[in-house]
Amino acid sequence: MENKLREIIKKQFALSDTEVAILISRAPVSYKGYRIKKKNGGHRKIHQPAREIKALQRWALDAVFSKLKVHPSSTAYEPGSSIKENANRHVNNDYFIKLDFKDFFHSIKSEDIVQFLSDKGIKLNSKDLTDLVRILCIKHEDSLCLSIGAPSSPKVSNVILYDFDEKVTSWCNENNVTYTRYADDLTFSTKQKNMGHLIEERILKIIYDMNYPKLELNISKRVSVSKKDWVSITGVTITCQKTLSVGRRRKRFVKSMIYKHMSEGLKQHNLSELNGLIAFIEHIEPGFKRKMIEKYGNVAGLNLKKESDEDPEI
Repeated sequence: MENKLREIIKKQFALSDTEVAILISRAPVSYKGYRIKKKNGGHRKIHQPAREIKALQRWALDAVFSKLKVHPSSTAYEPGSSIKENANRHVNNDYFIKLDFKDFFHSIKSEDIVQFLSDKGIKLNSKDLTDLVRILCIKHEDSLCLSIGAPSSPKVSNVILYDFDEKVTSWCNENNVTYTRYADDLTFSTKQKNMGHLIEERILKIIYDMNYPKLELNISKRVSVSKKDWVSITGVTITCQKTLSVGRRRKRFVKSMIYKHMSEGLKQHNLSELNGLIAFIEHIEPGFKRKMIEKYGNVAGLNLKKESDEDPEI
């Protein structure tokens, strides 16, 4: 059986047969692991593939997965999507339930990817499929699966969950519920009280009926709140006034950092972080920069210029 995938990779990257074979053979173990702190405490383990494996993964996205659909309810990693857009879809509702998948990327196995591509009629033979999943997956325990840190994992997970998103969205539309999925975070909102148990029951049923991937809800992270509380969705707060906010704590932190920079100066990496936070808050709450200028003036090193002062687009 001819291995077309390797021939394409050879030509695309100007490699020999041996070099391609070695890359694919080593791909699932060519990762560097490290930990990053979570906002709510604890750490998240990231596995970043080697540079050459990243290049193969990006090529695979363009060659195979770019042609496959992502559901409109999936608001992560796609062009035009953002945590702001994810929260904004829920802003006019009153009751919210948040669920998430346990060990999301690791739950999507190599055999799930093979079955999905076969179901979608992607014309790759068994050897090609075996090579493709080795490029996309990390060796984890006794299986090959997606990893947090690979550039291909977000897109691959989104297309594989299209049918799940469609079934959930269909049920939600019939029951006047708004649904979005931001990677492993599932958010539901409605104007009807006491819908949480019904929503969770339906999601569990849909998951149970799925042939693949085998997903599991992290029940310990289930959150059910109403508009009388300040509701946080993927880091963006929906206020009682049905507006979006980054929350008071984050804005107080930025103001304290501006004052510190004005009084004693910040190191360059801290200054870059502060400018990033200012840009993020302005994105969520337009007008924040104007308020900071009114309070502090134009501070050297900070991106607080008014829009009218910025260079016009040419």
